[in-house]
Amino acid sequence: MERLLAKPHAPQPAGRQGQRRWRWWAAAGAVLVAAASAAVYAWYWRQPAQRFALALEAVRRGQWDAVRRYADALDQAPGFAPHAHFLRGVVFLESGKQRAALAEFGHAVDHPDLRVATLTLSGRALYEGRRWADAARLLRQAVEADPAAVEAHRFLALSYYALGMNREATVHLLRVAELAPDDPRPHRLLASMYKDFQEYAQAVENYQEALRRTGRELPDRPAVLLELAECQLQLQQPEAARQTLSAAPPGPDRFALEAEALRQQGRLDEAERLVDQALGQRPALLGALLLKGDLCLARGDARTAAEVLARAQIAYPKNHQVVAKLMQAFRRLGD
Repeated sequence: MERLLAKPHAPQPAGRQGQRRWRWWAAAGAVLVAAASAAVYAWYWRQPAQRFALALEAVRRGQWDAVRRYADALDQAPGFAPHAHFLRGVVFLESGKQRAALAEFGHAVDHPDLRVATLTLSGRALYEGRRWADAARLLRQAVEADPAAVEAHRFLALSYYALGMNREATVHLLRVAELAPDDPRPHRLLASMYKDFQEYAQAVENYQEALRRTGRELPDRPAVLLELAECQLQLQQPEAARQTLSAAPPGPDRFALEAEALRQQGRLDEAERLVDQALGQRPALLGALLLKGDLCLARGDARTAAEVLARAQIAYPKNHQVVAKLMQAFRRLGD
């Protein structure tokens, strides 16, 4: 480095003109040295910030060994110890070590540039550790500091949902949907919430919106299609349910729901063939067993209905629907 910054060898002056050239050369050399020194100084102090940016890119790519190396390097840079702790916290969190992650994040949370991200990831660690109330407390601080922090709103919604605070969860899920208009996940969770509370029309609307959004792939798209079809059948929309199910992969769950759609359309023979196909692949499928019992009762075969429903009771001894339908079959047999 010293050789690079040394003044270049100047020619000897020759007379007045040579002296002027010498003074120019010396002045130019001094300017070049000063400029080079400033550039190296600036490069040196910019280096930690560049390293941190590269570390975040390594996080995005899942290159955890590289992230650890960047964290070790940043430990030696003045003012960047919080960044090193932050990176180590991310590594621990991604490896499922929530307590170790929280310990590292505790050294980073007071840095103004890292505060929102650290609060958000700490909230995520607490959420994953099933400490939902503590998670909500930190995540509220994150969204207060940055109302546009999408992931903070997302994990705050999940924490509220886990706590049974569905109204609050809905507020933050709608905020996520607003901030990330291509993300299907907030509407997917909203749909599940409405389905759980038997608000099927709103569930259908949110399932359809989740499927419409294409900015991020739905990892459980087949399940979404099946749940949407269930809600459509609850609303007595068999044709819409069949159209939804046509996009789902073949399997016993799809066959059972298609059978119910056909039953609602009065196509009982076709429905029974499909429900038999579902039970052939999964003999203990609850919905298919219940539907098979109903179809048997509909065609006056109470004995077969009782046999099917008795199998269902063995598999689901505490299910009230199974017990009620089995008692109905026994009453038919008594008649």
